[in-house]
Amino acid sequence: MHDLHGATFVCSWSGGKDACLAMHRAVAAGGVPRALICLAREDGKTTLTHGIPVSLVQAQADSLHLPLEICPGSWHMYESVWAQALQRQVAAGVQAAVFGDLFITRHRDWERRVCHNLGLRPLNPLWRESSRALANELFATHTKAVITCLLAEKLDPSYLGREVTPALLNEIEAAGVDPFGEHGEYHTLVLDTDLFAESIEAAPVGRYLHDGYWYLDFGDGPPVGQTTPRPRTGGIQ
Repeated sequence: MHDLHGATFVCSWSGGKDACLAMHRAVAAGGVPRALICLAREDGKTTLTHGIPVSLVQAQADSLHLPLEICPGSWHMYESVWAQALQRQVAAGVQAAVFGDLFITRHRDWERRVCHNLGLRPLNPLWRESSRALANELFATHTKAVITCLLAEKLDPSYLGREVTPALLNEIEAAGVDPFGEHGEYHTLVLDTDLFAESIEAAPVGRYLHDGYWYLDFGDGPPVGQTTPRPRTGGIQ
């Protein structure tokens, strides 16, 4: 990624490790973060991909000293919700948008198309990087993240709540899964990182199975009335 030279940006923020690492890279390149955008389930209580309570994502935003825009929606409508949110950021003077995608081309193509239509510069700081190199960089930023969601057909639910460490990534890779989970095999919640002013705390009360995925339950339980199935690859980063 080229130097951003003071360019302002909004970050696509899931609350997980990929978004966090993309933010780190954008800041290191000279970018100035102005806001976070996060997709939520239709009830607005938890994030769309990771099933994280919005209150925890707000705690992350507070620790980053950034405003957070929560965008409720479904898998059927998330593209239009995203486009509207990005349009509001452009109206506020933001120059670029940062995304945490690694190698799912259809995600990047859509992001680039929407951003170009809005006059917004799309940035994919992690694009085509190796999972291992990204993992090493993640640990170098002192990022503490735990698994909050995983694809039941790929990983055992015992992985839920475990901290992402080099040893854990070795276990996941031995199970035949991309160690960084870039095909949507698992998702995470960042509890601390160098960019945070202070760490956040999370207290899950259990777990639940929904639409082929295991989730940590933080007290909200599974979504009610969801009508569109979740994609089985990738996810909002």
